[in-house]
Amino acid sequence: MCKFKSAIVLRNGDILHNDFTDSHEDLIELFGLVDNGKENFVRIEFSTDGKRLDKIENYSLIVDEKSTPAWFEEIRESATGQMKTIVSNMIISENQKIIAGRAVILTGNAVVNKIRHCIIHEMRESSQVGEMWESSRVGTMRESSQVGTMRESSRVGTMWESSQVGTMLESSRVGTMRESSQVGTMWESSWVGEMRESSQVVVDSRIKK
Repeated sequence: MCKFKSAIVLRNGDILHNDFTDSHEDLIELFGLVDNGKENFVRIEFSTDGKRLDKIENYSLIVDEKSTPAWFEEIRESATGQMKTIVSNMIISENQKIIAGRAVILTGNAVVNKIRHCIIHEMRESSQVGEMWESSRVGTMRESSQVGTMRESSRVGTMWESSQVGTMLESSRVGTMRESSQVGTMWESSWVGEMRESSQVVVDSRIKK
């Protein structure tokens, strides 16, 4: 299974990647590459092996191939440097009015007023999102990270620690709530897949009284 952050390295040292997929096969198709066994490209991953995503020092380059061509060793250091730059540019720790059409990692005290068509791989510390729109999604919320309002088909994978979502509207959803995570109010067809430990939904306005 491909891990964040996946990419393809060409023989000339170029890196091919896309914010919206970590599938090597998708990247091969997207960039029109031909896997003919001539080892003209190498599948790689720049991964933290389960450690937090907002610390660039946690990452290391992994070759996702049965064997590595000799030419790759000559550009390994360059490829590692390029991947470090790509991921570093995704880590946001400062306030933003809006983020649209990209993948990011939020950390520190970063406050983003609005996201549209975005992937947030991880929210750490006291980072916040005001509103999530369209098909935006958050992979994991940790510590005291917060989302104000989830709208349309936006979703959160897993909420941990004291992370919070204020209001869920339309068909927004949360996969799993754990520990003391909390959702303030749920409306319309929003839903939570699983609640564990002391996680809670304060007001479920979907219930007809």
